[in-house]
Amino acid sequence: MTEPLNENQLKADFRHLREIETQAAPDFRRSLAGVPQVEPRRRFRPAMQFAMSAVVLVAIIAVFLNPGRDQTIPATAETALPSTEEAALAAALEMPTDFLLDTPWFELARTTPDFDFQFPQYDIPEDLSDEI
Repeated sequence: MTEPLNENQLKADFRHLREIETQAAPDFRRSLAGVPQVEPRRRFRPAMQFAMSAVVLVAIIAVFLNPGRDQTIPATAETALPSTEEAALAAALEMPTDFLLDTPWFELARTTPDFDFQFPQYDIPEDLSDEI
């Protein structure tokens, strides 16, 4: 099988590796002393902030108080009736991937049986006791 390891040799190897790593690591105090002190900068000067807020305010006013905007278009769009020709074209629209929906039982799934079932109508009296 395997030979037992010599503990003294193993300790000496680890000590040697630890010394090599200690020599390769930078000195913590020296690295802290070498960090330059940077003065924090302000993101925007007050004059720049005022100019930016003024531009935003002017843009908002221009959007909401636009005199060239025609207010009659939404009213005519709501009352306009769709053309029957356009509706027929939209109903007949066939997408290029429609063939993917055609499965072997597709025709059977499109039809639903009609059992001539009518739901029974029940006369439920209104309870008016809570109304005065």
